[in-house]
Amino acid sequence: MSWNTLFLFPLRAGLFSHGTTANGVLQIGGGGAALWGDARNLLRYIGSARLQRCCGIRYGRTMLTLSLLRHAKSSWDNPNLHDFDRPLSERGLNAAPRMGAFMAEHNIAPDLILCSPSVRTRQTLDLVLPHLSAEPKVLYEDAVYLGAPSTLMKRLHRIEASVQHVMLVAHDPGLHHLAMNLAGSGSPDLLQALGHKFPTAALAIVVFEARSWSKVKTGTGRLELFMTPKRLP
Repeated sequence: MSWNTLFLFPLRAGLFSHGTTANGVLQIGGGGAALWGDARNLLRYIGSARLQRCCGIRYGRTMLTLSLLRHAKSSWDNPNLHDFDRPLSERGLNAAPRMGAFMAEHNIAPDLILCSPSVRTRQTLDLVLPHLSAEPKVLYEDAVYLGAPSTLMKRLHRIEASVQHVMLVAHDPGLHHLAMNLAGSGSPDLLQALGHKFPTAALAIVVFEARSWSKVKTGTGRLELFMTPKRLP
């Protein structure tokens, strides 16, 4: 089969399965599923390298990445609305796409997104998704709505090992407590900021040296990033 597409890029040994030379140069070719799979791997490799330079996040072949995104600021204008049905406020509608742009700039691209089905979390994700370079699988799950840390942890443990980067779009206080429980190490400044408050539309990224989500335990993660709308440039 002739090469339809050719990419040359420095490569970590074993990251790609097709067309790799002995010198660690990647050649992607052919067509169909094999080409699409390698193209997605190339995108993740470039993104992770850029994220390491910009944010200090260190990805490895045995690393799992968890992004925790709290919904943007919601409105309390209508007292008759059930909590589940409260929409974003004007402030929230402004903050969510700005956080999405930040994620795009730093190539934060989850494979899977688990989102609370509430109106405010759905709206937040709808404003973030257009900025992401990849097209993650999105699941809206009732258990994530106001989920306790233990509930969220049990859901993480059921994720397939083939999924390397998961994003939770959820609520406080469960999301904040989950982040604090998992982040056993990291920059003292980031840990202090996270411990103080998890504002609306804030994003925390925790990485784990593990091959399976079932192995993720309390205190085993490293807090690599904590960004809030107020800290955005």
